[in-house]
Amino acid sequence: MADNPAKGVQLRNSHYSKSLAAWAVCTVLIRASLDAQISAKQGEKDPTEFSGSMVLEAPFPPALPGNKVGEWYTTADYSRMRLYRCDRVYIAQFQFKVSAEKKGTLPVTARVMFHNPEGNHDKNVELLLEVVNGDQKVMEARRTIRVEESDMVGREIGLPVPAASLKADPPTQLRITVRTKDV
Repeated sequence: MADNPAKGVQLRNSHYSKSLAAWAVCTVLIRASLDAQISAKQGEKDPTEFSGSMVLEAPFPPALPGNKVGEWYTTADYSRMRLYRCDRVYIAQFQFKVSAEKKGTLPVTARVMFHNPEGNHDKNVELLLEVVNGDQKVMEARRTIRVEESDMVGREIGLPVPAASLKADPPTQLRITVRTKDV
C-alpha cells in the first residue's frame, strides 16, 4: 500500500469501474484509523482522486466522549477529508453540532461545505450520510447540492440518531457517499 498525504485516513478499493459517462463509478472506502497510520491502494496515479463517486468513512464524533452540546466542532479525521476529491469537488469543511437528548434521540446536525474549483463544470453533488455500527445501518440522510464552478456551498443536514445506538468501542461510524454529476 502506498503512502497517502491524508494523515489518519486509510483507503481501501472496494469497487472500481471507469467509463466515459458522467456517472462513471469508482467506489472506494476511505476509513479513518485512530492510530494515525496512513495507507492507500488505488489504481489511479493519485490515490486521493476519484471519478463519479467516493465513499469516506470515519468515527462518528457524537459517539465519542468529549462532545460539546450546542457548539459546532470537527475532528482531525473530518478536516483531512478535504484531501480527497471526486471529479475535483471536495469537502472543504465538515462540522457537527449535538443538541440535548430528547426522548431517546440525540439530535445531531452535520454542516457540510463543498468546493468546486475553477475550470470545473457546475456539479450536482449527491450526498448520502449513513450512521453505521459495523454492517448495521442506524440511520441515513440524503441531500443533493448544486455547486457551481469556482464556488463553495454549504448545507446543514439533520441526523436524529437513537442515543442507545451510539457506541464508543468500536466506535459508531459515519459513512459519507459523494456522487457528482455535471449540470
